[in-house]
Amino acid sequence: MSVELTVIDCSIHISFHGKDTKTSFLSELEAFFTKNDPPNVLLTYRCPFIIPKSIYSRATIGAFNIHPSLLPKYRGMNPWDDVFRHRESMTGVTIHQMTELIDEGPIILQSSFLIEESDTIETARLKSDQLAARLVMKFINAPSAGLKQLMKEPTAQLLAVSASISK
Repeated sequence: MSVELTVIDCSIHISFHGKDTKTSFLSELEAFFTKNDPPNVLLTYRCPFIIPKSIYSRATIGAFNIHPSLLPKYRGMNPWDDVFRHRESMTGVTIHQMTELIDEGPIILQSSFLIEESDTIETARLKSDQLAARLVMKFINAPSAGLKQLMKEPTAQLLAVSASISK
């Protein structure tokens, strides 16, 4: 079965100037869901806030997060300090299903990369971003692990949520 996937980008930019950034982000995301039909799949990456179940549960197939570590190691919003503090020689990217417990949902796919001695958090983050892009393609196209296994119909809408925050 081939999958026809419509990707809806929901990039939200939030400024720190006089706003509660979490409330602003969740309000914008809620407004997006109110104005549009719920997506089949919600996929988040580099999202600085926890999306509540009342929002992510609207995705009809499921909600997934791309996490920049090899879960279950280094759960949480920013694992990079811990990865480097523990002098890990390898880390990776995990796609997991969202649950109410942060970064504890079932793992769908994982892939790893080496951390070189010359790597910094920024260079490792770049490697993670590149690996995440490849893993998303695998998630979308893999017949036995990913969307094809979860989908009952050959078409779906994927809502990709990311956020950037400026000071």
